[in-house]
Amino acid sequence: MMRVTSAGSSGITLKNGAADLSQNANVEIMGNMHFKVADSDTVRFYPYVKRTIGGVSPTPPTYIPAKDSDRDGVPDTWDKEPDTPDGYRTDSDGRGQRWGDMNRDGRLTSVDAMMLLKMAPGSI
Repeated sequence: MMRVTSAGSSGITLKNGAADLSQNANVEIMGNMHFKVADSDTVRFYPYVKRTIGGVSPTPPTYIPAKDSDRDGVPDTWDKEPDTPDGYRTDSDGRGQRWGDMNRDGRLTSVDAMMLLKMAPGSI
């Protein structure tokens, strides 16, 4: 499905063909790289790489948990903060942080603005 369109010292560019993301499918992308597709009407998938460790082939999870009570994009079974309020962004573990709250004090202040400006040298 994937083909290398360019390669150099700065990176590799891959282009993909059509992929069928049918429910509950394991779709081979390239070599050992695959997509695991959820068994639901909502299209959800994640990439994974097949590896053999000590002669035993690991198997991907049989399902992707779907319930996300706080609608932060992290399923409840993996969410370390299952009550993230609206207007907050989350990391991959579901821990919330208010958008723009750079110092994580729970408030949006000029200190946050200064931290954002400091991180953007040359782009302002």
